[in-house]
Amino acid sequence: MIGYLNGRVHSITPPTILLDVQGVGYIVYTPIAVFYELEVGAPISLYIHDHIREDAHELYGFISSEDLDLFTLLISVSGVGPKTAIAALNVASSVHLRNAIINGDASLLQRVPGIGQKTAQRVVVDLRERLAKDFVGVPGTQLLYQEDQDVIDALVGLGYSVQSAHTVMGEMSAEVVGMQERLKTALKLLSNG
Repeated sequence: MIGYLNGRVHSITPPTILLDVQGVGYIVYTPIAVFYELEVGAPISLYIHDHIREDAHELYGFISSEDLDLFTLLISVSGVGPKTAIAALNVASSVHLRNAIINGDASLLQRVPGIGQKTAQRVVVDLRERLAKDFVGVPGTQLLYQEDQDVIDALVGLGYSVQSAHTVMGEMSAEVVGMQERLKTALKLLSNG
């Protein structure tokens, strides 16, 4: 089993990258957020989930161990496969997904392609206690989560991609509070980028 890879980005072909590790090329599926961290030829280290089935052997890579842990929990839920779990990490950050599950918010999960209402509710029921026990949130995280989700929804409504909206929210200082201020700051960051 492969748990970690450290190499150079050979090529980027979303949703995969080709990672050169000492002359061996590994095809690795990654969430979209990882692509913003990549540059062809640049070194990168990824935490790996080695997914083996009868008909396939696939690698899923993550920048942080927290993303890998959430991915592993998501695929433990009946009806959620690795491609769907990656899609969940494309819709929201692992912190936002954890908060949504802990707070019983199945609506965020329903935005994920491949997750309907029943599967979203199953994820919440199956993972809520496990995540609440293991996850230490930041004070005010629930408020920030709701504000950030509102800002993301507003940005998408203005024509920005979900990925751009999530990226800009990750760049924003926690000192910027209030939905309107966070939206103004997000728009400034997007216009400058």
